[in-house]
Amino acid sequence: MKQQKLLNQNEIARQLGISRGTLSKWLKKKAVSPKQLKGQQKLYEETVIEQYKKDKIVEKEEKKSDLSPTSLLLNQIDQQEKQIEYLKSQIEKKDAELAVQREQLEEDRKTITDFGKQFAQLADQSQHLNLLDKPKPEDHVSDGVFKTVSETDEKETVEEASLKEKKLKHWWQKIFK
Repeated sequence: MKQQKLLNQNEIARQLGISRGTLSKWLKKKAVSPKQLKGQQKLYEETVIEQYKKDKIVEKEEKKSDLSPTSLLLNQIDQQEKQIEYLKSQIEKKDAELAVQREQLEEDRKTITDFGKQFAQLADQSQHLNLLDKPKPEDHVSDGVFKTVSETDEKETVEEASLKEKKLKHWWQKIFK
């Protein structure tokens, strides 16, 4: 078996014709780990060079295929269809939530209506009980007393009315009676 030569990042970058920073970014992106550490230097196998070249060829082909107008439009259509499906699912969820809320509101309305009816019945019962508890004036006072009281009230009102008339007359009306 032939043993592969180990190269540091500077040597690999020089052979590929790229900067060391570009190589470092690619190594991190592809999660390529060093085969061996020699002090502070990371050493990689020569196959890393071939991996990089293949990866760049694939990227170029993808860029070419992505740049055609039809592929761009197809990608946009696919993205919009996915977005439409997502929005439809969101609408269905909201509709289901609204249906549940409508049912709950209807139940609440029925409960409130029932409470209102019960309250009205209790208020009527309370009013009837209050009327039954109050003594009627006819139960405690004789008819004669009521008549005399009402007759005296009438006399007082007549006297009060005549006094008011006297007070309302002008001075010249009092002189020429």
